[in-house]
Amino acid sequence: MTLKSICLSLALLAYGAAQSACPALLEVSGAEGQEALTLGRCEVQVEVQSPGMRGQVLLKLNEPAAQRWRETLKMESPLWSAMLGAQASVRGFIGMVPQGVLLESHSARLISGPVWLWDARAATLLLVMRGSSAPSPVAPPGLPPEVDCGIFNTGRLVFWFDDRDVQAGELLASQPALVRRPHDYVPVPAACISAWRLSPDAPAVMDAMSGIGMVAPDAKDGTTFTLIAQVGAQIAQGKMRVADPAKHPLRGLWRQTQEIACGTGVQRAPPKPLHELRFQSSGKFSATWTPFESYIDYEGSFSYDPAKGALDLALTGGNDLPAQRKISASARLDARGRLVVSALPGGSRNPTDAGVCEMIFVRR
Repeated sequence: MTLKSICLSLALLAYGAAQSACPALLEVSGAEGQEALTLGRCEVQVEVQSPGMRGQVLLKLNEPAAQRWRETLKMESPLWSAMLGAQASVRGFIGMVPQGVLLESHSARLISGPVWLWDARAATLLLVMRGSSAPSPVAPPGLPPEVDCGIFNTGRLVFWFDDRDVQAGELLASQPALVRRPHDYVPVPAACISAWRLSPDAPAVMDAMSGIGMVAPDAKDGTTFTLIAQVGAQIAQGKMRVADPAKHPLRGLWRQTQEIACGTGVQRAPPKPLHELRFQSSGKFSATWTPFESYIDYEGSFSYDPAKGALDLALTGGNDLPAQRKISASARLDARGRLVVSALPGGSRNPTDAGVCEMIFVRR
């Protein structure tokens, strides 16, 4: 096993509640057949610090997680030796930022770029950014290393095109992109971002250098705030909304896995599944049978009454709308956390099968 076969990734859950009670933040992939070393969001406390030109984000592991990490990464173990020099990256809404090298605390003194430092005694994982201009050890995906930061001084910079839902206590990590033309996005590398900040009174903290932050554990449902990145003479902004999963049970992105035949109740794989059914805490929804770039079949507003199992949709636009603009459907979450909805109508490209009475979705 080579060092290149080791990969660490922090996965930001940007589009709704996770299927597990403790969604993964970090995963270490080792040798083939070896169980991955993971770190869940509920297993860490996050401290965001910006001491001068050394941005720092500290993850403090709780005791069960600390014991697991110490045992797996104990001195001279196969995974411990393979981890030295492994690349670490934070995955955001678009691309990933920043990347760095994972090392023991005492072995990182000569590394000039960003590094993740594992301290077994203190059970902490510290990301240190040594200067905003320090180049990333690995080029961001899809961006050639020779690209100059000057290309981002003109054109439109975006994080996303609509509000993004986040939860109280959620880790924040994002990367802006330059929109050169429709469906043509160039991720902005970390080295081209001079500073990060949040809008005043945001219920969150953020490291000014790395752009990693965390929503306050007591952030109130419905609170909105803005993420801001300085890219040369331009700024990129993205609006976020705090959403309490208990108050928004449908919130998130769903994909259809089965359909239920009328009369017989037989469950079967749909020939044309509805791949993306998205609900937002703001009351917006969208449905897309075949996702491609920003294409959607239809979108609009929704209301959901869990007690009655009533889902009302009001269609306002899209690329392939059905004949009816107001849809009254039944919806429920079953014991497995799946969403069961009475068959939703499709447009001319995906007409509804009259023999299908319900559609079953799982979270993406």
